[in-house]
Parts: sequence; structure tokens; C-alpha cells
Amino acid sequence: MVIKKDGRHQPFDISKVERGIRQCTEKLSIPQGDIDSILRKIEDNIYDLAGAKNTVTSKEVGEETLRQLYPVSPVAYVRFASVYRAFDDLDQFIEEIESLTGHQS
Repeated sequence: MVIKKDGRHQPFDISKVERGIRQCTEKLSIPQGDIDSILRKIEDNIYDLAGAKNTVTSKEVGEETLRQLYPVSPVAYVRFASVYRAFDDLDQFIEEIESLTGHQS
């Protein structure tokens, strides 16, 4: 089960994660095999993280998705992060990119 920010519980559904990954990787020429591998790793890691309690938070799902996306495509990572973290201005994009590159203005 996934515990949402508002406290609701929903079954973990990898297809929801897949939709988000497909959106953030659109037009990036990422091979289907890489996307499939990302999804398998996310699913495996989420089930490991849930363990005996059988629950994870939506934050844990989002952070795991970011961890798996970054090595494959930093651009997809930033795209996903912008939706997941609800960026609402350019400074948030800049801060995220700077944190990835280790550069601060």
C-alpha cells in the first residue's frame, strides 16, 4: 500500500509510475529496455522498502523513481522532479539543476 500525502492508502500500482516515466522521457530517445529496467528496479526496491509492514509513502515512491531516472537521463530526472516536487517557478528548476551539477550561483 502507498500512503498518499493526504493520508489516503492506495495499492501500489507500477503503471502509475510508468505513466510518469513515459511523460518525462518523451522525445528523449531512451531505449524501451532502459525504461523497462527502471520500472523493474523501482518495483523491486519499493517492495523491499515496504517489507513486512507492506506500506510505503508516496514520497518514497517518488524519490526512488528519481534515483532510478538520474543515471539514465538527467533531463528526464529534472522533468519528473518538476512535476513530482511541483515546481512553480524558474528558480526551482535552477536550484534542482545546480544541486545535480554541484554548482551554486
